[in-house]
Amino acid sequence: MRVLTIAVCTRNRPADLERCVRSVVAAECPDDLAEVEVLVIDDGHLAELEVRKLERLVSEAGRVFRYLRNTARHGLIHGRMAAIRNATSDVLLFLDDDVEIEPSYLRLLVNWYRAHPETVGLGGVDTLTRMFPPVKRLLARLFLQDSGQPGRLSPSGFSASMARWGSQREPFATEFLSGCNMSFRRDALQTLAPLPWLDGYSLGEDLYLSLVAGAHGPLWVDPGLRVWHHRSSASRMTDRAVSRRRGSAEPLAPASGTFLGPEDDCPRPLRGRAL
Repeated sequence: MRVLTIAVCTRNRPADLERCVRSVVAAECPDDLAEVEVLVIDDGHLAELEVRKLERLVSEAGRVFRYLRNTARHGLIHGRMAAIRNATSDVLLFLDDDVEIEPSYLRLLVNWYRAHPETVGLGGVDTLTRMFPPVKRLLARLFLQDSGQPGRLSPSGFSASMARWGSQREPFATEFLSGCNMSFRRDALQTLAPLPWLDGYSLGEDLYLSLVAGAHGPLWVDPGLRVWHHRSSASRMTDRAVSRRRGSAEPLAPASGTFLGPEDDCPRPLRGRAL
């Protein structure tokens, strides 16, 4: 593994995005890593001045910056798919724009993939997520939202067991990764399709990506990969999605950067574990 692409899908959160990118450029990387690419997928209206500021931050750290304005279908799942199509590396790390990573994150991530070539997906732990209080844990088990095991979805397909991740001390195999910080081998995501029920806010898209990738090999969570997920108050939904709860926004007006054209929309049923 010689190249790493870090994809940040964003929509109208310039301050959050800058904080995320600053944490990425400050992170340690193995000395023999040839290239770190920071790929920003913009689903909104990031000003040209902000784009240039990010480009300068990344370039001054000796890393590659690429900015893509999405003028096709909007929503997080479409941003993820755009990143998969445009990334230059075999391993793609997705970070939410309101996340900061610890300085050791990238070094540990690269070393894991090098040591475990069979791994198709690897994620970390949000240090701001806390274990549920006892009553809430009981209710989550009772209503089939929590499997009781950190790496398993509940019988109904919910991921509430993620709240247990912060208490783990060793890496563990998992059925799903957290969307705020998850990485995959790109080959494991080639069958990903833009399912219509993921339009708009794309709730559950991290479980969908995990399901698709997990069909090709093991997924792991390493508690040593730590992030702060600040959970921005700014919505990532498009204006039309806010009013209609789903659907595609109109194409955006031209801005600086590379533009993404329309993509093939070939939805098909999701088979396997319920999401």
